[in-house]
This record gives sequence, C-alpha cells and structure tokens, in this order.
Amino acid sequence: MHENYLNNPSWAYDFRNKYFPNHMTLENRWIIDFGCGRGRHVALLSQLGAKIVGMDIKSHEFWRKIPNAYFMLGSDKELPCIKDNAFDIFLAIQLLEYLEDDHRALDEIFRILKDGGWLLIQVPNKKNLYTLFRGKTIVSEINLKRYYDIIEIENLLKRSGFAIERLWTEKFYAPLFPIPVNYFLEILLPNWTEKMASRFTPFRYRGLINVLAQKKKEGR
Repeated sequence: MHENYLNNPSWAYDFRNKYFPNHMTLENRWIIDFGCGRGRHVALLSQLGAKIVGMDIKSHEFWRKIPNAYFMLGSDKELPCIKDNAFDIFLAIQLLEYLEDDHRALDEIFRILKDGGWLLIQVPNKKNLYTLFRGKTIVSEINLKRYYDIIEIENLLKRSGFAIERLWTEKFYAPLFPIPVNYFLEILLPNWTEKMASRFTPFRYRGLINVLAQKKKEGR
C-alpha cells in the first residue's frame, strides 16, 4: 500500500488541495512533517517539488524509498535544536495528543516557522460520535496524553500566537462497529460513502479536527 505514495501525482495533488489553499505554492518551500511515521505525507509532498524533511522517533524502511526527501530522528525534546525561522510549513498530523507538553511544542513550532509560515494540525475530536456513544477513543490509547475538542485546539493555537485561517472537521466513525472494522470499511467501501456520511454528521461531531494556522509577519 505504501508504495502507491511514491509515484502517484493524483494522490499528491488530492492531498495538496485538501489541506492547503489554492494560492499557496509548495514547490521549493521548506516543509517539515513532524511525527512523519512511515513517511506517506513526505512521499506525497516530494512529488510536488517541496523541500521536505521527515522527523520521527524511529526510522522506517520506507524512508529509503522516498526520493528528494530528508529525514532525522527526534522527538519534541529535539525541537529546541532546530534554528529559528527554518521552515515555511510545519505538519503535525495526529501528533499533539501524544506529546507530554503540547503548549511548549507549539511555542517551539512558532519559533521554528518563518514569518508568514503555516502550521497544519490534525487531531482526533474527543466529541466525535464514536467516542460519545462508546466511551472509547478513535486512536490508540497507548501513550495518549489528551483528547481535544474544537474550542480547546483553537485556544491552544491562539495561546502560542498563531492566527487560525481555516478550521474544518472530517470523518464519520460508526459507533456500531469497533474502530478496526471502521478502518476496514473505509478501504472496502467507495470513497463517496464515507464523504456522504461525514457530510451528514454535524460539524462538531466528526472524527478529526483539521486546522491551518499562520505565523503572522511582525507588525501585521
């Protein structure tokens, strides 16, 4: 499955169009995917001409297969080692909920980003229908430190100085089925079924919260 991320321009453009505004250019922009895991997003962004760096606490075999990308080992404890104004875009996808100190991490991310730089965050929504009905998280509870709702993630970002440009939710997780079954159905069923279910789920009760925030230039 991961091999499909290496040379699939349609997937790369779908990812770009889903998470970034049309006017944003990714080519030749310095981007870091913090907590990149196997590097799926790194592989997609490398196809778009980005100068992409993946960072995670352990290396993965898939990293070696991704061209035009850089990788480094580290956790949030290594963020202070990254110089000021180093990156144009910072990705933290399903990451903050596992960090010991999310406030400190966001302060470091703010410092690391260039003026006018962008932060893309995705966190699980603790008020999603699955959790409300079953009392269980939709992500692994191993090492999970916290769960966010929309107001909490907004306040967290504003506290660190970020201006929220866009906030949206996605994904319907059926309370009737365990999460592994939900994932299996997502692969098995056509994409339009998940999109339709997500569309008819109220905004605040969908599974994932996405936020695109900006480090505004000084004086603006």
